[in-house]
Amino acid sequence: MRRTFLIRVNGDRFRLRYRSATFRNAFSPLLYGIIESESSGARIYGRFRIHPLARAFAWLWFSGVTIVGGALFSASVQAMWQRNASKFDGPIWVGFVGGPAMLLLGVALLRFGWSAHVRRISEFLVTAVEARVSGDEAA
Repeated sequence: MRRTFLIRVNGDRFRLRYRSATFRNAFSPLLYGIIESESSGARIYGRFRIHPLARAFAWLWFSGVTIVGGALFSASVQAMWQRNASKFDGPIWVGFVGGPAMLLLGVALLRFGWSAHVRRISEFLVTAVEARVSGDEAA
């Protein structure tokens, strides 16, 4: 399998992304980094984040799921408490399962492939510039 890395460089700053040959994941991590010169070479500082548009979508997703899912859950609990399902349009189980299921889907979208992509990006960077990773600075 061929590994593809997309790199955007602007002065001493860069953005590095791993692109899988088999699928695309808008939530895959990007390494935002900066290169600082030192007497013995250079030091690279970086932070893994998702793309700003994917982050905005995730924020909207979780906000919507929290508001709508919370309202459905509350209505389901109230209908069950009063033992009157006629006040709740639709099956009661949707309120109990829908919100948590959508939250889990959102978490899965964000976590899917994260650690594997971080590892591939780190390995590529270490190999490409003959670097070594030191302590907490790698996190």
